Amino acid sequence: MLKSLSKGLRLPRPEDALGGYERLANLYERRIYPNVDGIRSTIRFLGPGNEKIRALKAENLIDDRFVKKLEQEGRF
Repeated sequence: MLKSLSKGLRLPRPEDALGGYERLANLYERRIYPNVDGIRSTIRFLGPGNEKIRALKAENLIDDRFVKKLEQEGRF
């Protein structure tokens, strides 16, 4: 991955990209949990064209069991 990053940034050595990558990685938290507000927004966006979508409730669509399982297994 550092090779690709250094190539994209036009750095002469992949090691030159390591420091920046580590700083950026610490800025972002890897969370893949479903977002209720995002689902609500999608329902509002798609709802006008589809009655079935308008009837959906975001809270009823979220099932984060698989995400918790992946966390427990150390997958992310």
